[in-house]
Amino acid sequence: MFENNTSYYKKKVVYFIKFLLYLVRSYVQHDGPKTAAYLTFTALFAVVPVMTVTFSILALIPDLKGADGQLESYLFEHFMPATGEHLQSYLIDFSKQAANLTSIGVVMLFVTSITMLRKIEGSFNEIWHVKESRKGVSGFLLYWALLSLGPLLMGATIAISSYLSSLRILEQYETVQATQQVLFSFLPIMLSTLAFSLAYVAIPNTRVPLKHAITGGLVAALLFDLARRLMTLLVTFFPTYQLVYGAFAAVPIFLIWIFVSWSILLIGAEFVQALTSYKVSMHKTASSLGDILQILKLLYENQQMGNSMSEEALINQMPWLTPLEWEYHYKSLQEAKLVTLQSEGDVLLSRDLHCYTFAQLYRSCFPGALSLNLKGEDYWKENLNDKFNDGVDQLLEAWQVPLSEVFESQPGESKGDALSELTNITQHPAIQKGQCNPSD
Repeated sequence: MFENNTSYYKKKVVYFIKFLLYLVRSYVQHDGPKTAAYLTFTALFAVVPVMTVTFSILALIPDLKGADGQLESYLFEHFMPATGEHLQSYLIDFSKQAANLTSIGVVMLFVTSITMLRKIEGSFNEIWHVKESRKGVSGFLLYWALLSLGPLLMGATIAISSYLSSLRILEQYETVQATQQVLFSFLPIMLSTLAFSLAYVAIPNTRVPLKHAITGGLVAALLFDLARRLMTLLVTFFPTYQLVYGAFAAVPIFLIWIFVSWSILLIGAEFVQALTSYKVSMHKTASSLGDILQILKLLYENQQMGNSMSEEALINQMPWLTPLEWEYHYKSLQEAKLVTLQSEGDVLLSRDLHCYTFAQLYRSCFPGALSLNLKGEDYWKENLNDKFNDGVDQLLEAWQVPLSEVFESQPGESKGDALSELTNITQHPAIQKGQCNPSD
């Protein structure tokens, strides 16, 4: 019993370590540090416009007019390291000066804010393997919603919490007071979780599972709070940087904090995407084989008619595929040297399917899937390996059928028992949609 538990937890630890390595590799491959640095530079120009828009929106709501001062103090106290108080007065003064700008100046502030949001969307789309960002009205409405609803939600939350804390009737109950203090202490984490979760759901131009977004939002919020505390400790116990920078000491800390914040946002996005992609990359099922065959069939039929297909047209022909699944299947076909992407965006077959068999496809896209590889010198292992390999040889022999013959076959034609059975299974709609596995 103890050995079983040890083995179970060991597998979990190994899986967790592999997941973390996969997460780090994805973050580096998507140029996470470079993107965070770019967003840090953009934020230097956008922080004042965003604050101006925030306070302007709060001023439009009569019941929230008094919340702007509370919001300022709350944000700088709970979401900035210790140096935030030095920058608070400057940023507030800048935003108030910006509020007096002419209509052209207001438009420029809004454009600056939109530019930063577009860059965030582009980064998220790259993480989720989405080719196109939102365009036109849909993109504008998303950015406007983020700029308007965010301040309103935060202002309303702070106004409600202030109202509850001012109710004297609650002071009569010690249990209520204790619960109230606990809730208020967790309020920054809850607000951060809500903000990160909304970003991961709304910004990518694809469907993100709500459960994954909330999980990633909580992870990002905890990392954010931990980073803030570490930055505060760094500033408190290692003040030597003040001797170097003097009156400008808050500036480098502020820049580092902005970079860390963007990095946490992007790492959280990678985490949300990895919750799905890591499972996909770990499990190559027969549904993948059905999708790959369908892609090749579409390309083959169009090639026979002298036509080509764009990547977008292929995706539209297979609406059940997510962008991540399409990217995964396309990479498998590329590695097998079966398809190539032209500069115009057309996907072409790079092999003659009259000379390329189903057995070759299976071995190329699923290397090692037909290997048992029992380790050790026990007789039963050697015996089973031999029998398994003999069965695989017979199966591969039956699969030595050109893919062109598979795609051109008509009802009633004899295709061989093994190939017929496998073709029927992989062409089943439920398999192509990834709803079941023939091995089940």
